Amino acid sequence: MLTGAVPFDDVPHAGGRYLGRLLGHLDEQGPVTVVAASTPASRDAAGRPGAPADLLLVGGAPGRTPRDRVLGRLVALGERWWRPVDPGLPPLALVADLLTDGPAARAVRAADVVDLQWSEQARLVRLVRRLAPDARVVATFHDVQSQLFAREPSTTGLGRLAWRARAARARAHERRAVRGLDAVVVFSDKDARLLGSPATAHVVPPPLAPDVVVRHPLALPVEGDPADPATQADPRQPVVLLVGHLARPENDDGTRWLLERVWPLVTERVPGARLRLVGAGAGAALAEAVAARPDVTLAGFVTDLDAEYAAASCCVVPVHTGAGVKFKTVEALVHGVPVVSTPVGAEGIGAPDWFAGLTADPDAFAAAVVGVLDAPREALARAAVVQDRTVAAYSQAAFRAAVDAAHGAAAGGRAPLQ
Repeated sequence: MLTGAVPFDDVPHAGGRYLGRLLGHLDEQGPVTVVAASTPASRDAAGRPGAPADLLLVGGAPGRTPRDRVLGRLVALGERWWRPVDPGLPPLALVADLLTDGPAARAVRAADVVDLQWSEQARLVRLVRRLAPDARVVATFHDVQSQLFAREPSTTGLGRLAWRARAARARAHERRAVRGLDAVVVFSDKDARLLGSPATAHVVPPPLAPDVVVRHPLALPVEGDPADPATQADPRQPVVLLVGHLARPENDDGTRWLLERVWPLVTERVPGARLRLVGAGAGAALAEAVAARPDVTLAGFVTDLDAEYAAASCCVVPVHTGAGVKFKTVEALVHGVPVVSTPVGAEGIGAPDWFAGLTADPDAFAAAVVGVLDAPREALARAAVVQDRTVAAYSQAAFRAAVDAAHGAAAGGRAPLQ
C-alpha cells in the first residue's frame, strides 16, 4: 500500500480512520506493507499506538553519498517550486525511491496487489506497472481532485484561471490513471461518474456504521426510558454539533461561515442553543471568532465521538468547497442525529430526504436548524428512520464485500497499460 497518510489509533482525520479500518481487514487476508514518504507527520504517526506493524518510510534520511544528497536536493526543490503549480503531485521522495530502486521499489516488485491510496498516489500507476507488471493495481480516490480544484475559491481572475488550469491537469491525470488500473475505488456513485464511470469502478461504502445500532437518547420513549438521564441531551439547552478536521481549509471556511452568517440567526430564535465545534487543528482566526461568543465551544480533538453525538440535538455540515464523501455527515446519520448540510456536505450520500435541511443559503440553513431545535422529538424520530438506512448502507459487511471485490484475489487479472 502506497499512501499519503499513516493511520494510527485516534488519528484526527477521517481519511486516516478509514485507512486504519481498511488495513484491519486486509491484514486478515495476508501481510500488508505500508509505504509512505518520510515527513514530520508520517514519522510522528509511526511512533503512535496502532501504527501499521510493517511500515516503510522513504526519503527522509539525509543523503549518505553524493548521489543521495543530490537526489535529496532535487526532491526538495521540486516540492518547493513545482507543487504549488501542480498540487496533485505524488510525494516526490516516494517517486525518487521508486525510480532509483529503493526500498519502496523492492516492496512493490514483491507485491501481489499494489494499493494506491488517494489521488496523488494513483498517479503512480504507470511506474508501478513497470516495477510489478503482474500485480493487481488498485487505487482509492478519496476525493476527485479535478472537482476539488475546480471548487477552490479565489478572489482574483488570475487565481481563478490558475485553479481551472490545475483542475484540467488533474482531470487528465485521472483519466490516465483510470485506464491503467485493475480496480478504481470510490466512496460514491457520484465520484465514479466524475471519473467517467469506468467498468473497473467499485463503490466501497466507508465502514462507519456501528456493529450495534444505538438509538439517540432523545429518540427513546419518555416513559420507561432505559437510558441513563445523565447521558441525555437537554432539550431546553439544545446542542448543535459540528465535527471536522478544522485544519482543512474547507472545514475552516465552512465553520466561519456558520459562525458569521448562520449562528446569530439560530440564537435569535433559540436563545438557549449551544454550538459545539469538535475537531483538531483550529486556526487562530477561528479560535478568535469562537472566543467572542459564549454560546460556542471549541472542544478540539475528542476520543469519544459517540458521546458527542448522543448529546447533540442536531449536527451541521456547512462546507461549500472540497470533494468526495464527507465521512462526518455519514457518522452523524448512523448515530441517529438530524443533519442540516450544504449540498456539498451531502454529496454522494443517500437521498435529500435523509437530511433535516439541505441548503447553502444562510437564512434557510438557520431555519432548518431552528426547525430541528423547536421540535427535537419529531426530528429525532425521522432521524431514526434514516439511521436504519444508513446503517445498512455503511455496514462492516457491505464494506468488506466491496473491498474484497476490488482487491479480487488475482482473479480479475491486470488491466492493460494504454
